[in-house]
Amino acid sequence: MRLRRQHLEVRVVRRVRVEHSQPEAESASQSPSPGTEAAAAPCDTLTGKDLETLTGKDLGTGNEGQVGTLAACQWGDPSSAGVQAVSVPAEEWGAELPALIQQVKASGAFDDAANTKQLEKASKLVEQGKQLDADQACNLFSKLAELQGNKPAQDTTVTLLPTAADPQAISAQTCTDGRFASVLVIKPGITGSQKEIATVSDALERVVSTS
Repeated sequence: MRLRRQHLEVRVVRRVRVEHSQPEAESASQSPSPGTEAAAAPCDTLTGKDLETLTGKDLGTGNEGQVGTLAACQWGDPSSAGVQAVSVPAEEWGAELPALIQQVKASGAFDDAANTKQLEKASKLVEQGKQLDADQACNLFSKLAELQGNKPAQDTTVTLLPTAADPQAISAQTCTDGRFASVLVIKPGITGSQKEIATVSDALERVVSTS
């Protein structure tokens, strides 16, 4: 699948910190249920060649951890050059909705009454313990992106962080076919060129295709 690309400048930056945790031996040995195929581990979604294409450096072995409650992999060092990848069922992204909405509220981007009402209603349901299904989660991903300046009904965003005027990182995200995926690239000398955006978008497609 070719993802629909949309360049988006957001007014809020979520500072991403990957918290590393040691997997329990019992969990690591578990096999997928009969008739199901296990999704690729976060650190298996991008190759060394992919990482070198993104940053121009050999980033070595990735470290598995979490962004919020979402499984992630981080390569390199965010203080110099690094890449972070996430690929999870859309329902898991949906569980993060209350925290994401609070971030957008803090940015002052809630200027669309209809979308705001829908997102806040969904957020309250999540806070009450209701799980959004994959279609609901991806629909709300599009609504949230629209509040931040994206076009309606887009399932993919590419963002220059913290701003397009002073880019220090590029983030690409998508919610499609029941999965949420993202790639974050931090490196010196980012300009926000179309070539850089295309390279990160290609990496996002790689993550989606291997999940």
